[in-house]
Amino acid sequence: MTTAAAAPAATGPAPAGEAASAPLRKVKLATSLNVTSAPLLLAMERGYFRDVGLEIDITPMTGGAEMAAPLSTGELDVGTGGISASLFNALARGVDMKIVADFSRMTPGHGFGAFLVRKDFEMPSIASLRGQRVGFNNPGAPCHYMVGRMLESGGLTVNDVEVVNMPFNTIPGALSKREVDGVCAAEPWVTNTLRTGDGRLVMTYDDLLPNMQVSVIMISNQMAADRPFVERFLAAFLRAVPESREKSPEVLESVARATGLDVATLRETIWTDLDGDGRVNVDSIKDQQDFFIRAGLVQKPVDIDRYVDLSYLPRR
Repeated sequence: MTTAAAAPAATGPAPAGEAASAPLRKVKLATSLNVTSAPLLLAMERGYFRDVGLEIDITPMTGGAEMAAPLSTGELDVGTGGISASLFNALARGVDMKIVADFSRMTPGHGFGAFLVRKDFEMPSIASLRGQRVGFNNPGAPCHYMVGRMLESGGLTVNDVEVVNMPFNTIPGALSKREVDGVCAAEPWVTNTLRTGDGRLVMTYDDLLPNMQVSVIMISNQMAADRPFVERFLAAFLRAVPESREKSPEVLESVARATGLDVATLRETIWTDLDGDGRVNVDSIKDQQDFFIRAGLVQKPVDIDRYVDLSYLPRR
Protein backbone atom coordinates (compact mmCIF):
# COMPACT_ATOMS: atom_id res chain seq x y z
CA MET A 1 0.00 0.00 0.00
CA THR A 2 1.10 3.57 -0.69
CA THR A 3 0.05 6.41 1.53
CA ALA A 4 0.14 10.15 0.93
CA ALA A 5 -1.50 12.84 2.87
CA ALA A 6 -3.77 15.90 2.70
CA ALA A 7 -5.53 18.66 5.56
CA PRO A 8 -8.89 20.46 6.09
CA ALA A 9 -10.83 22.90 3.97
CA ALA A 10 -13.27 21.98 1.26
CA THR A 11 -14.82 25.40 0.91
CA GLY A 12 -11.90 27.52 2.06
CA PRO A 13 -8.53 27.35 3.81
CA ALA A 14 -8.55 26.65 7.50
CA PRO A 15 -6.31 28.56 9.93
CA ALA A 16 -2.80 27.13 9.96
CA GLY A 17 -3.02 25.89 13.53
CA GLU A 18 -6.34 24.20 12.94
CA ALA A 19 -5.06 22.53 9.74
CA ALA A 20 -2.00 21.20 11.52
CA SER A 21 -3.97 19.72 14.40
CA ALA A 22 -7.04 18.33 12.61
CA PRO A 23 -6.92 14.58 11.96
CA LEU A 24 -6.68 13.55 8.34
CA ARG A 25 -9.49 11.52 6.82
CA LYS A 26 -8.28 8.43 4.99
CA VAL A 27 -9.38 7.79 1.39
CA LYS A 28 -9.14 4.12 0.37
CA LEU A 29 -8.20 4.39 -3.28
CA ALA A 30 -7.46 1.70 -5.89
CA THR A 31 -5.52 2.53 -9.03
CA SER A 32 -3.18 1.06 -11.61
CA LEU A 33 0.01 3.09 -11.40
CA ASN A 34 1.09 4.05 -14.92
CA VAL A 35 1.60 7.17 -17.03
CA THR A 36 -2.07 8.14 -16.60
CA SER A 37 -1.45 8.59 -12.87
CA ALA A 38 0.50 11.86 -13.06
CA PRO A 39 -2.22 14.18 -11.66
CA LEU A 40 -2.97 11.85 -8.75
CA LEU A 41 0.70 11.40 -7.89
CA LEU A 42 1.45 15.11 -8.13
CA ALA A 43 -1.53 16.01 -5.94
CA MET A 44 -0.26 13.53 -3.36
CA GLU A 45 3.34 14.73 -3.43
CA ARG A 46 2.49 18.42 -3.32
CA GLY A 47 0.13 17.97 -0.40
CA TYR A 48 -3.01 19.07 -2.20
CA PHE A 49 -5.00 16.33 -0.48
CA ARG A 50 -3.45 17.32 2.85
CA ASP A 51 -4.66 20.86 2.23
CA VAL A 52 -8.26 19.61 2.29
CA GLY A 53 -7.84 17.22 5.21
CA LEU A 54 -7.38 13.96 3.30
CA GLU A 55 -4.87 11.12 3.35
CA ILE A 56 -4.68 8.83 0.32
CA ASP A 57 -4.19 5.11 0.96
CA ILE A 58 -3.46 3.38 -2.37
CA THR A 59 -4.19 -0.24 -3.17
CA PRO A 60 -2.79 -1.27 -6.58
CA MET A 61 -5.38 -2.91 -8.84
CA THR A 62 -5.35 -3.61 -12.56
CA GLY A 63 -8.56 -2.03 -13.83
CA GLY A 64 -12.07 -0.75 -13.35
CA ALA A 65 -13.71 -4.17 -13.41
CA GLU A 66 -11.55 -5.39 -10.51
CA MET A 67 -12.40 -2.26 -8.53
CA ALA A 68 -16.17 -2.42 -9.10
CA ALA A 69 -17.05 -5.04 -6.46
CA PRO A 70 -15.07 -3.51 -3.56
CA LEU A 71 -16.48 -0.10 -4.49
CA SER A 72 -19.97 -1.57 -4.39
CA THR A 73 -19.43 -2.97 -0.88
CA GLY A 74 -17.64 0.12 0.43
CA GLU A 75 -14.30 -1.65 0.91
CA LEU A 76 -12.93 1.07 -1.36
CA ASP A 77 -13.86 4.74 -1.43
CA VAL A 78 -12.37 5.55 -4.84
CA GLY A 79 -11.22 3.64 -7.89
CA THR A 80 -9.50 5.08 -10.96
CA GLY A 81 -10.26 2.45 -13.54
CA GLY A 82 -10.38 1.89 -17.27
CA ILE A 83 -13.48 1.43 -19.38
CA SER A 84 -13.86 -2.20 -20.50
CA ALA A 85 -16.38 -4.90 -21.36
CA SER A 86 -15.77 -6.40 -17.92
CA LEU A 87 -16.76 -3.13 -16.24
CA PHE A 88 -20.03 -3.00 -18.21
CA ASN A 89 -20.73 -6.63 -17.29
CA ALA A 90 -20.05 -5.94 -13.61
CA LEU A 91 -22.57 -3.10 -13.68
CA ALA A 92 -25.09 -5.35 -15.43
CA ARG A 93 -24.70 -7.89 -12.59
CA GLY A 94 -25.83 -5.25 -10.11
CA VAL A 95 -22.48 -3.91 -8.89
CA ASP A 96 -23.24 -0.33 -7.94
CA MET A 97 -21.08 2.78 -7.76
CA LYS A 98 -20.83 6.24 -9.30
CA ILE A 99 -18.60 7.66 -12.03
CA VAL A 100 -17.85 11.21 -10.89
CA ALA A 101 -14.92 12.52 -12.95
CA ASP A 102 -12.51 12.06 -15.80
CA PHE A 103 -9.20 10.34 -15.00
CA SER A 104 -7.69 9.98 -18.49
CA ARG A 105 -8.73 10.52 -22.09
CA MET A 106 -7.10 10.78 -25.50
CA THR A 107 -7.54 14.38 -26.59
CA PRO A 108 -5.96 15.32 -29.96
CA GLY A 109 -2.20 15.19 -29.52
CA HIS A 110 -2.44 12.77 -26.61
CA GLY A 111 -2.54 9.45 -28.46
CA PHE A 112 -1.65 7.14 -25.58
CA GLY A 113 -2.78 4.17 -27.72
CA ALA A 114 -1.39 3.48 -31.18
CA PHE A 115 -1.39 0.98 -34.02
CA LEU A 116 2.00 -0.35 -35.10
CA VAL A 117 2.97 -2.71 -37.91
CA ARG A 118 6.07 -4.71 -38.79
CA LYS A 119 8.71 -2.60 -40.50
CA ASP A 120 8.32 -4.60 -43.73
CA PHE A 121 4.52 -4.74 -43.71
CA GLU A 122 2.84 -2.57 -46.31
CA MET A 123 -0.46 -1.09 -45.18
CA PRO A 124 -1.90 1.22 -47.84
CA SER A 125 -5.31 1.25 -46.14
CA ILE A 126 -7.22 -0.18 -43.19
CA ALA A 127 -8.90 -2.60 -45.62
CA SER A 128 -5.49 -4.15 -46.37
CA LEU A 129 -5.57 -5.72 -42.89
CA ARG A 130 -8.17 -8.25 -44.03
CA GLY A 131 -6.90 -11.75 -43.22
CA GLN A 132 -3.79 -10.43 -41.42
CA ARG A 133 -2.63 -11.20 -37.87
CA VAL A 134 -3.60 -8.31 -35.61
CA GLY A 135 -2.64 -8.24 -31.94
CA PHE A 136 -4.04 -6.58 -28.83
CA ASN A 137 -3.76 -7.43 -25.15
CA ASN A 138 -7.13 -8.79 -23.97
CA PRO A 139 -10.66 -9.27 -25.31
CA GLY A 140 -12.83 -6.45 -23.97
CA ALA A 141 -9.89 -4.16 -23.20
CA PRO A 142 -9.49 -0.61 -24.57
CA CYS A 143 -7.12 -1.87 -27.29
CA HIS A 144 -9.83 -4.31 -28.45
CA TYR A 145 -12.16 -1.33 -28.84
CA MET A 146 -9.53 0.78 -30.59
CA VAL A 147 -8.63 -1.97 -33.06
CA GLY A 148 -12.29 -2.76 -33.66
CA ARG A 149 -13.26 0.83 -34.37
CA MET A 150 -10.22 1.23 -36.62
CA LEU A 151 -11.24 -1.84 -38.64
CA GLU A 152 -14.83 -0.59 -38.85
CA SER A 153 -13.55 2.69 -40.30
CA GLY A 154 -12.12 0.63 -43.16
CA GLY A 155 -15.25 -1.46 -43.71
CA LEU A 156 -13.97 -4.46 -41.73
CA THR A 157 -14.72 -6.04 -38.37
CA VAL A 158 -12.55 -7.95 -35.91
CA ASN A 159 -13.87 -11.14 -37.54
CA ASP A 160 -12.07 -10.16 -40.75
CA VAL A 161 -8.61 -10.46 -39.17
CA GLU A 162 -6.75 -13.16 -37.25
CA VAL A 163 -6.71 -11.91 -33.67
CA VAL A 164 -3.63 -12.58 -31.56
CA ASN A 165 -3.98 -11.73 -27.84
CA MET A 166 -0.65 -10.76 -26.32
CA PRO A 167 0.74 -8.82 -23.36
CA PHE A 168 2.11 -5.39 -24.21
CA ASN A 169 5.65 -6.32 -23.18
CA THR A 170 5.82 -9.02 -25.86
CA ILE A 171 5.02 -6.63 -28.74
CA PRO A 172 8.59 -5.80 -29.89
CA GLY A 173 9.55 -9.48 -30.03
CA ALA A 174 6.32 -10.50 -31.76
CA LEU A 175 6.83 -7.89 -34.47
CA SER A 176 10.50 -8.77 -35.01
CA LYS A 177 9.66 -12.51 -35.24
CA ARG A 178 6.77 -11.79 -37.65
CA GLU A 179 4.28 -13.39 -35.27
CA VAL A 180 1.88 -10.50 -35.92
CA ASP A 181 1.48 -8.06 -38.79
CA GLY A 182 0.03 -5.21 -36.76
CA VAL A 183 -0.69 -4.54 -33.10
CA CYS A 184 -2.38 -2.10 -30.75
CA ALA A 185 -0.01 -0.82 -28.08
CA ALA A 186 -0.41 1.56 -25.16
CA GLU A 187 2.35 3.68 -23.71
CA PRO A 188 5.08 3.09 -22.73
CA TRP A 189 5.04 0.15 -25.17
CA VAL A 190 4.51 2.40 -28.17
CA THR A 191 7.72 4.24 -27.33
CA ASN A 192 9.60 1.08 -26.34
CA THR A 193 8.68 -0.68 -29.60
CA LEU A 194 9.67 2.26 -31.78
CA ARG A 195 12.94 2.52 -29.85
CA THR A 196 13.86 -1.09 -30.69
CA GLY A 197 13.16 -0.46 -34.36
CA ASP A 198 10.90 -3.52 -34.52
CA GLY A 199 7.75 -1.64 -35.51
CA ARG A 200 6.47 1.27 -37.57
CA LEU A 201 3.84 3.71 -36.37
CA VAL A 202 0.66 3.79 -38.49
CA MET A 203 -1.58 5.93 -36.27
CA THR A 204 -2.21 7.13 -32.78
CA TYR A 205 -5.82 6.58 -31.86
CA ASP A 206 -6.51 10.18 -30.85
CA ASP A 207 -6.89 10.81 -34.61
CA LEU A 208 -9.58 8.15 -35.03
CA LEU A 209 -11.21 8.42 -31.60
CA PRO A 210 -10.63 11.98 -30.36
CA ASN A 211 -11.45 12.43 -26.67
CA MET A 212 -11.89 8.70 -26.10
CA GLN A 213 -12.61 8.18 -22.41
CA VAL A 214 -9.85 5.82 -21.26
CA SER A 215 -10.43 5.78 -17.49
CA VAL A 216 -12.63 7.44 -14.90
CA ILE A 217 -12.85 8.21 -11.20
CA MET A 218 -15.43 5.96 -9.55
CA ILE A 219 -16.66 6.24 -5.97
CA SER A 220 -18.62 4.02 -3.60
CA ASN A 221 -22.19 4.89 -2.74
CA GLN A 222 -21.07 5.24 0.87
CA MET A 223 -18.61 7.97 -0.11
CA ALA A 224 -21.19 9.53 -2.46
CA ALA A 225 -23.49 10.05 0.49
CA ASP A 226 -20.93 12.45 2.01
CA ARG A 227 -20.91 15.23 -0.59
CA PRO A 228 -18.29 17.48 1.08
CA PHE A 229 -15.92 14.48 1.30
CA VAL A 230 -16.21 13.83 -2.45
CA GLU A 231 -15.97 17.49 -3.38
CA ARG A 232 -12.79 17.96 -1.36
CA PHE A 233 -11.20 14.93 -2.97
CA LEU A 234 -12.03 16.03 -6.52
CA ALA A 235 -10.97 19.64 -5.95
CA ALA A 236 -7.55 18.50 -4.68
CA PHE A 237 -7.11 16.08 -7.57
CA LEU A 238 -8.10 18.61 -10.25
CA ARG A 239 -5.79 21.21 -8.74
CA ALA A 240 -2.85 19.14 -10.00
CA VAL A 241 -4.08 18.69 -13.57
CA PRO A 242 -2.47 21.75 -15.24
CA GLU A 243 0.93 21.07 -13.67
CA SER A 244 0.82 17.34 -14.43
CA ARG A 245 0.64 18.06 -18.17
CA GLU A 246 4.00 19.81 -18.17
CA LYS A 247 6.34 16.79 -17.88
CA SER A 248 8.53 18.86 -15.61
CA PRO A 249 11.45 17.11 -13.87
CA GLU A 250 9.33 16.94 -10.70
CA VAL A 251 6.42 15.28 -12.50
CA LEU A 252 8.68 12.88 -14.39
CA GLU A 253 10.48 11.84 -11.21
CA SER A 254 7.18 11.33 -9.40
CA VAL A 255 5.76 9.07 -12.11
CA ALA A 256 9.09 7.23 -12.43
CA ARG A 257 9.13 6.40 -8.71
CA ALA A 258 5.57 5.12 -8.79
CA THR A 259 5.77 3.10 -12.02
CA GLY A 260 9.38 1.92 -12.13
CA LEU A 261 9.77 3.42 -15.62
CA ASP A 262 12.89 5.43 -16.31
CA VAL A 263 12.66 9.19 -16.80
CA ALA A 264 14.05 9.06 -20.35
CA THR A 265 11.26 6.71 -21.45
CA LEU A 266 8.60 8.78 -19.70
CA ARG A 267 9.88 11.94 -21.40
CA GLU A 268 9.39 10.32 -24.82
CA THR A 269 5.99 8.71 -24.18
CA ILE A 270 2.71 10.28 -25.20
CA TRP A 271 0.56 10.69 -22.09
CA THR A 272 -3.19 10.71 -21.90
CA ASP A 273 -4.90 13.98 -21.12
CA LEU A 274 -7.64 14.95 -18.70
CA ASP A 275 -10.50 17.41 -18.91
CA GLY A 276 -9.46 20.39 -16.80
CA ASP A 277 -12.91 20.58 -15.22
CA GLY A 278 -13.06 16.81 -14.69
CA ARG A 279 -16.01 16.27 -17.01
CA VAL A 280 -16.54 12.77 -18.42
CA ASN A 281 -17.09 12.03 -22.11
CA VAL A 282 -20.29 10.05 -21.64
CA ASP A 283 -20.80 9.59 -25.38
CA SER A 284 -17.42 7.85 -25.60
CA ILE A 285 -18.35 5.43 -22.80
CA LYS A 286 -21.63 4.66 -24.55
CA ASP A 287 -19.82 4.06 -27.85
CA GLN A 288 -17.47 1.61 -26.13
CA GLN A 289 -20.39 -0.29 -24.65
CA ASP A 290 -22.10 -0.40 -28.07
CA PHE A 291 -18.92 -1.79 -29.64
CA PHE A 292 -18.59 -4.55 -27.03
CA ILE A 293 -22.24 -5.46 -27.58
CA ARG A 294 -21.49 -5.83 -31.31
CA ALA A 295 -18.43 -7.91 -30.40
CA GLY A 296 -20.59 -10.25 -28.29
CA LEU A 297 -18.76 -9.45 -25.05
CA VAL A 298 -21.60 -7.52 -23.41
CA GLN A 299 -25.01 -9.20 -23.47
CA LYS A 300 -26.98 -6.90 -21.16
CA PRO A 301 -26.42 -3.19 -21.80
CA VAL A 302 -26.60 -0.79 -18.88
CA ASP A 303 -27.87 2.77 -18.72
CA ILE A 304 -24.58 4.69 -18.53
CA ASP A 305 -26.35 7.92 -17.52
CA ARG A 306 -27.55 6.18 -14.35
CA TYR A 307 -23.97 5.73 -13.16
CA VAL A 308 -22.47 9.10 -14.17
CA ASP A 309 -22.91 11.93 -11.66
CA LEU A 310 -20.85 15.05 -12.37
CA SER A 311 -22.56 17.18 -9.72
CA TYR A 312 -19.60 16.76 -7.33
CA LEU A 313 -17.20 18.62 -9.62
CA PRO A 314 -16.09 22.12 -8.67
CA ARG A 315 -18.35 24.84 -10.05
CA ARG A 316 -16.51 27.21 -12.35
